[in-house]
Amino acid sequence: MHLFRQLFRTLCTSLALLLLATSPAWACGACVAPPGPSTVQQKAERVLFVRDPVTKQSLTWVEVRYQGQPQDFGWVVPMPKKPILGVGSQYLFDRLDQAAAPRFSLNYSESRENCTVPVYASSGGGGVGCGSDNSMAQTTSAGSAYSEDTSAGADVSKDHVQVLESASVGPYDYVIIASDKSDDLLTWLNAQGYATPAAALPIIDAHVQKGDVFVALKLKNDAGIDAIRPVSFQMDDADPCVPLRLTSVAAVEDMQVVVYLAGPGRAIPKNHMHIEVNPLKLSWENAGQNYDQLLAAAIDEAAGRAFVTEYSQPMSAVSVDAADGKATVSAVQYSHPLDGVPLPGSMGAAGPSSNAYGTGTLVYAKRLDASAFKDVQTVSDVAKALKASNLPLADEVVTALNAAVTSTGIDWVATQGSGQITQVYYGSVPANGATVASAKLYADLSTFADGTKLAVDQLAKQKNLTRLVLRISPKEMDRDPVFAFNDKLPVVKRSYSATVTGVCSQGDDNADTTRLKIAGIDRSYLVTGTPPACSFCGSTFTSATDARFKAMPAASIVELLDENVAAQPVAPDQIALVDTAIAGAQPGTKSLPDGFTLKAADTRVKLPASDPPVHFKSAAAQAAADPGGCGTGRNRWFGAWLGLLAMVGTVVALRRRRA
Repeated sequence: MHLFRQLFRTLCTSLALLLLATSPAWACGACVAPPGPSTVQQKAERVLFVRDPVTKQSLTWVEVRYQGQPQDFGWVVPMPKKPILGVGSQYLFDRLDQAAAPRFSLNYSESRENCTVPVYASSGGGGVGCGSDNSMAQTTSAGSAYSEDTSAGADVSKDHVQVLESASVGPYDYVIIASDKSDDLLTWLNAQGYATPAAALPIIDAHVQKGDVFVALKLKNDAGIDAIRPVSFQMDDADPCVPLRLTSVAAVEDMQVVVYLAGPGRAIPKNHMHIEVNPLKLSWENAGQNYDQLLAAAIDEAAGRAFVTEYSQPMSAVSVDAADGKATVSAVQYSHPLDGVPLPGSMGAAGPSSNAYGTGTLVYAKRLDASAFKDVQTVSDVAKALKASNLPLADEVVTALNAAVTSTGIDWVATQGSGQITQVYYGSVPANGATVASAKLYADLSTFADGTKLAVDQLAKQKNLTRLVLRISPKEMDRDPVFAFNDKLPVVKRSYSATVTGVCSQGDDNADTTRLKIAGIDRSYLVTGTPPACSFCGSTFTSATDARFKAMPAASIVELLDENVAAQPVAPDQIALVDTAIAGAQPGTKSLPDGFTLKAADTRVKLPASDPPVHFKSAAAQAAADPGGCGTGRNRWFGAWLGLLAMVGTVVALRRRRA
């Protein structure tokens, strides 16, 4: 997405949760690596927070995007208490993106303005669109969904570091440690290969003083970078928080952080402001392809620390357990015993296969069951289990299938095509009796199914799902965003659309200008360039560079969100003051300190008046339309017909007079 600016070779960014001073919360984490010449990079992060409303158990998934050597990967995460570790799936994050990421569409009107021919010769019409592609690097699974404590007991070393647990989960080996001396803990981490710079000592010390424990993870020796999976942390009630302070040590400019929060209402940032992107500054000629850059610019207008709500809807809008989710595969495409196995789908802009998911369905929970694979022995058994289980063919599943059966000469993954990431080769599989690595296959598929189902079951209990996005640079990472919920705020379904209409400025049949009408704005504007003649035809019109829009702010709204109150606009000359004032805000308290008063804020974006309809006809256009000079407008024989009718009328009148 962006080039990573590596400030230190031995530290990379990560996400987890920070322990707040006055309320229980998750802690910050840091990716660390052994010293050496290798490059450690992390480009983006996706996080999911879910809290069970009955048990108050919190479940957090963190997915990091890492580039480097697998032996260089390490991750240290402070926690307020000992968590239960698990492995999540990229699949669920991708499905969340599919449901909640912004969508852009540009529609082409068949009617034309001020043209000799009022409609396009082509009846194509329609529109094009693109989805925000926030898919992360491909991942794979290994091991069981949750680990058990394999340590024989607490081990207190001479340097005051206590090993509370040492185990494996998925592709990771991990330890959970505690210490009452930050210096000794730092020494222990470095001795175990978690190269942690001295600059991290003050932050580590703050966690030690609070009594936090530390989870340190590494990839297993046989695991590659593509084995990195989201890590899940399950523990008692915790407030959601995304750490950014450690990230500032080695973060990419305008790094993207995507946060999904499921809870009793719309999720809001407490110690960051909130913005909305100005749709007039989108490059509509490219269906909003400048959105990421525009979002970064809009956040910069809010002191560089602000979130945008890209989606917030009742959970019922994205069903997580609709029927049994059994999909049918067209017999025209696949006429063999595996008909009925759902096709995998692209989790990026192209969306999933239409055969694989029902409209509005996030995940079919009943399909998250790998038990059919428990006793498979041959490739034929695997094929039958795949059909019986109806397990979704996510990347993790296909990767596990490949690992199990490729040694038998069967390749389960085809070349990308028809808008899909993967397709299964079904031919001859049911009759193949070659044995497979059944134990590992079952473990891998169980990791995927059980971990995903745990999160899906928790999501199903929630009232609302929110997607918040931040783009932030290292210099702006001076606090860890914390979140709360407000059930009084309106829903958000961040879809952007506009319609363009061809305009013949000379009144002829040549559409040389474009009228732009953006959904939600009750005005329309003439912009430079020609529109397409159909949905697939070329065009030259531009919108974002229009002089009226170019000078506008990137953020149409800068506001402060808080619990139980309406959104509060922030005046431009108060943005810096508000940013400082809310830096220490926490859930359950007012974001602004007592005595701080917000000024009345004028509307940031003052819309220009609509461009009036075009009724102009140039002399050349008039001459071309009426070469005989009779004002025919559309037919050169129109005057002759009028003359003939006049003659007929005269003859009829004379006959009547004679009669």
